[in-house]
Amino acid sequence: MRKIDVRPTLPLILSIALGTAAVLMVRNYITGEKKAMKKGLEPVRIVVARRNIPANEPLEVEWVAARPVPKKFVHANAIYPEEVDLIIGRELVYPVRAGDPILWMDFKGGERYRGFSTMIKEGERAMTIRVDETSTIAGLIQPGDHIDILGTFKPTAESRNEPETTITLLQNVVVLAIGQITSARSGMRKDRRSSSMLTILVTPEEAALLIHAQRVGKLYNVLRNPEDIETFENLPKITFSDILQPRVREEIQTARDSRVLVIRGVEKKHERVE
Repeated sequence: MRKIDVRPTLPLILSIALGTAAVLMVRNYITGEKKAMKKGLEPVRIVVARRNIPANEPLEVEWVAARPVPKKFVHANAIYPEEVDLIIGRELVYPVRAGDPILWMDFKGGERYRGFSTMIKEGERAMTIRVDETSTIAGLIQPGDHIDILGTFKPTAESRNEPETTITLLQNVVVLAIGQITSARSGMRKDRRSSSMLTILVTPEEAALLIHAQRVGKLYNVLRNPEDIETFENLPKITFSDILQPRVREEIQTARDSRVLVIRGVEKKHERVE
């Protein structure tokens, strides 16, 4: 069999290989440059002034809005939408023009507002409760969320004739922190190991209620939409016998079925049909 002499074609093969390598290197370089150019440009929503806001007047929720800004341009003192509840009612040192970001340092007290204690509204308290993964909605509760707190209680020596009962203790409670992660530090890396500690904003009376409730029962958190601030009076307590009664279950299902989606302009919300 005649052997084929490939030596004359070696320069061609080498040229093709080098050309291919050069193309790949250029492509990788361009891709890297594109990634570098896009780095930090992903949008982050921050709080801005919806209108011209005067100084020395309590901030109203209608005066602020959320606007996306490239991450690399977000100020270290920027305020995030989930933190709005913490600034409403506070006064600015200087006026802010419509469209400008509102910063923590813009408020009276300056850099003091970066401290955790200054996030607590006057007349309220920060309280930490221990919860498990189920009670933190599989770790999905975040600082700034609104929750309802329910408790399940077994009969005690003083109430041995009472059945085990579940009741709603508090409604529309603001979450300040999950472990060491606070809403003022939204950019921090999330540490799932610390999610067993939930810090919430309560009144002194509510704090006393929860402290005792933790000692005698088990607490559960129910996540709600931050725009849903409606609370209900005389929510029923639930016992094991209530679960077994078809009438109770039917009433709950009927109430659920009566809720319809109502659209007014661009606003959508569920309402009950009477």
